[in-house]
Amino acid sequence: MQEESELDLEQVKKVLEAVLLASPEPVAVAELRRIFDTPIAAETVRSVLEVLRAEWDGRGVQLVHVAS
Repeated sequence: MQEESELDLEQVKKVLEAVLLASPEPVAVAELRRIFDTPIAAETVRSVLEVLRAEWDGRGVQLVHVAS
């Protein structure tokens, strides 16, 4: 079984981006974590989401945190 330290964060980013863009509703970090076969820490997901937020800045979409 692959450990989180071996995850390709670029691939994780691509998967999260696809899920977020395809979802008609907000997606919780816990739900995003369940997408992956390999266990992934919530902090890792949050870090990748922050990278996406920065990359999307100035584009036609925004990544924002909503209350849960």
